[in-house]
Amino acid sequence: MYNKDNFTHMFSDNNIHTRYFVETIIHVQNKFKYQSICTLEDLLGLGDSWHNRACIDKLCELDYICVVDDHEISNYRTYRNLRL
Repeated sequence: MYNKDNFTHMFSDNNIHTRYFVETIIHVQNKFKYQSICTLEDLLGLGDSWHNRACIDKLCELDYICVVDDHEISNYRTYRNLRL
């Protein structure tokens, strides 16, 4: 099961996966190019989805995208582009 805290080491000062994070940003930008709201499944799509999901959570923390709707039962989320 995905736990955001398990991936905090990805963004520490000593261990940032810059290339993976930048690739995720580009992928998310392309998804938001033609639509204003995307699902989590739309934004996942680069290799390891757990790492990709951690990058998406980081984009939310940085206020580049935001969660519009979160259905906890079905694990279905929708996101809106804020300033990406």
